[in-house]
Amino acid sequence: MMQTLDRQGVKLCYQQAGTGDSTFLFIPGGSCDWWSFHEQLEHFSADYRCVSLDLRGHGQSDKPEQNYDLGVYVDDVAWVIGELGLGQPIVAGHSMGGAIGLQLAADHPDLVRALVLDDPAPVSGNEAGFGQMLDAFDRFGVDSTRRRAFTNFFFGDYDPDLLEEVLDRAAVVPDYVFRGEIAGLRDWDGVAAATACSVPVLHIAAARPATPPELLRSVLPKVVTGQTVGAGHFNMLEVPDQVNSMIENFILCYVD
Repeated sequence: MMQTLDRQGVKLCYQQAGTGDSTFLFIPGGSCDWWSFHEQLEHFSADYRCVSLDLRGHGQSDKPEQNYDLGVYVDDVAWVIGELGLGQPIVAGHSMGGAIGLQLAADHPDLVRALVLDDPAPVSGNEAGFGQMLDAFDRFGVDSTRRRAFTNFFFGDYDPDLLEEVLDRAAVVPDYVFRGEIAGLRDWDGVAAATACSVPVLHIAAARPATPPELLRSVLPKVVTGQTVGAGHFNMLEVPDQVNSMIENFILCYVD
């Protein structure tokens, strides 16, 4: 059952499982909800307190008409960490959630024990790539563009039922939210965030990485890199055992 917090009149929802002194916080990507990390929530809740978010504008959280740049999400996540008493969680973010996590670690290093970037949004070249997506929104519509992107680029040899589940969950995100966050990613200075990040970082790349490992390493030299086999952008859903194993080994070897 989803739990809720009220932040200045905006309902923010989350799913929680497990107990323990150490915590995980999962941040889904654009147009996605807490369910994106349900495999990791189930796996790691055996030993950790785990929280997976519905970001503002997503899932069952409120969807006010407002600005949706990256800073809005970073502020919400920092507030949730304090409100739920998560201490210094291991933060795992997928796609846009990876960008949020990276910016959170840059702005609030005291709130992040370690960072897992699961095929994160690009840290550079944002203006061109996300600018093209915004142009496609105007030409083809937001929902149509999103469906084409998810179907043609985001999955490997996908399970059609899994794709439809992700698309059904994405469909509840209003056009103004998705358009706003894509514009926010276009304008995000990912290189500055990576340069400022001082916590241990694991980058789990997909078969066709959204951020090439060598590019991330050039601005974040100490990053630990892994790459899943036989999975696309949603590798945490397609090959959860691979992703979970990489995270476990990263914690064992690199996180105090």
